[in-house]
Amino acid sequence: MMRFRMRLLVVAAALLVPAALSAAPLVFTGQFAPGSAEFRPRGGDGWFDPAAAPWGAPWAVTLYGSDSGQNRTILTTVGWDVINPGVFSFLWLYQTSDSRGPSLDRAGYFRGIPAGPPNTWSWTLTQLSNNSGPASQSGWVGGVSLNAGDRFGFYVLTRDDDLGRASLTIYTPEPASLGLVGLGLVGFGLWARRRRLQG
Repeated sequence: MMRFRMRLLVVAAALLVPAALSAAPLVFTGQFAPGSAEFRPRGGDGWFDPAAAPWGAPWAVTLYGSDSGQNRTILTTVGWDVINPGVFSFLWLYQTSDSRGPSLDRAGYFRGIPAGPPNTWSWTLTQLSNNSGPASQSGWVGGVSLNAGDRFGFYVLTRDDDLGRASLTIYTPEPASLGLVGLGLVGFGLWARRRRLQG
């Protein structure tokens, strides 16, 4: 029975690890360099900060939504033109200080696909924050498929532009963290091999 469980675990790892690693981590260099980004505050006082997160670019960037007291809806965005296609993954951290909670300060990512005539786009907004969730939320996006010519980026949508600002930090674990994960996988493989040889 123990051998069956070990084989099942090894098969599951063999199937899941490549699937998790098939998406490239979103790193803010090259086509996603902060200097190539288009930031649009759309009349609000939000801002884009590539150095605010614990590591800053290329490992993390932060987008701050508007809180200018205008009592109106403002969409703050930062985006890039996709040059090299691929599937990308990233971690995210959402925080709001809006006293009425996250339902009035939503955040997520967007993708624009060329649609017909020049400068015509089909937009998809994917909300990451949970309207009913706590003021601080986080998660992982396992793979966003992008084609050359798409536009991709992040947004903070404030419905009231008042009573507190929201932010969205997008990050990839720094290389040291990725190295620890790799070391853990190697250790697991050696342990499984040793058990197999002993058993």
